[in-house]
Amino acid sequence: DRQRYNAEDMTLIAGGLALAREQDMYFVDNKTHHTLYSVNCFHNSDGKPAGLIGIFTDITEQKNTMSELALTKQKVEAIHKQTKESIEYASFIQHTLIPSNTVFRKYFKEYFAIWRPKDIVGGDVYFFEELDNGDSCILMVIDCTGHGVHGAFLTMLIKAIESQIVASLKYSDEEVSPAKILSFFN
Repeated sequence: DRQRYNAEDMTLIAGGLALAREQDMYFVDNKTHHTLYSVNCFHNSDGKPAGLIGIFTDITEQKNTMSELALTKQKVEAIHKQTKESIEYASFIQHTLIPSNTVFRKYFKEYFAIWRPKDIVGGDVYFFEELDNGDSCILMVIDCTGHGVHGAFLTMLIKAIESQIVASLKYSDEEVSPAKILSFFN
C-alpha cells in the first residue's frame, strides 16, 4: 500500500495536483475508520511543486449515521407502502357499500351518480335501498364529518345504522318518515 500511495503522491507533486476521496483506514484502536482524505500540492518560492500537505478526517460517525438513516428511510417507505395498500383495500371495501347502477336502472330512466372521496377513502356516502318489495325506495345522501380514514370509519358506522333503519322499515307497517329516520341517525 505504501508503494502505491508513494506513486500516487509523486504523480500529484509532479502535476501540482490535489486529491480528495473517502478512504477506509486502520486506526490505533484496531478498528477500520471511514475517513475523508484530502491532499494538496504546495509550491516552493520559485513556483515548482515542492510537496504535499494533507489531512485525514474521521467521518465514521457520519457514515454510520447515513447508513442508519438509509435503513430508517427503507423502514418508513415499507410502512408507508403497507399502510397505503391497506387503505386502498379499504377503498375497495368502501366501494362495495355504494349502490350499483342496476338498482338505479330499475327505477329511473335517466340518472347519474358521482362519488369521489377527497382521499383514497372518505366519509361522504350515499345509499339506495328498495322497500316494500320494490314498491318504494329510500335514497340517503350523507355528508359525514371528516375525510380520509376517520371519515371512512364513520361511513362503516353509518352503513350499520342505515342497515338497521332499512330492516326496521321493511318489517314494519309504519309509513316511511324522514323525520324518524333522521332522529334514528341522531
